[in-house]
Amino acid sequence: MSTIENTTAREIADFEARTGWSWSDAVDEAATIQRENRIFGNRSSGFGGRKSTRANRKSYAQRFFEATGWTLEAAREMAWDLQRERRIFGRVA
Repeated sequence: MSTIENTTAREIADFEARTGWSWSDAVDEAATIQRENRIFGNRSSGFGGRKSTRANRKSYAQRFFEATGWTLEAAREMAWDLQRERRIFGRVA
């Protein structure tokens, strides 16, 4: 399939008819999967491609920091603070 800019209305209609997905839902799902693969790695790659030892793997905390720039402790504290504020003041937005 061609890129979004080059995709015609007919190609989109054919895609939606074949798959049952709307074009925007498919794009959103592809972006979600790409983001998850970037953060957590491609889960299917562990069955034959890459051979890594347990010592070479990064911990969840390391991958989380690389993806977000936050330590797990800082993220937890922020979540607790937000939860406390919502409990006291309610949702603002």
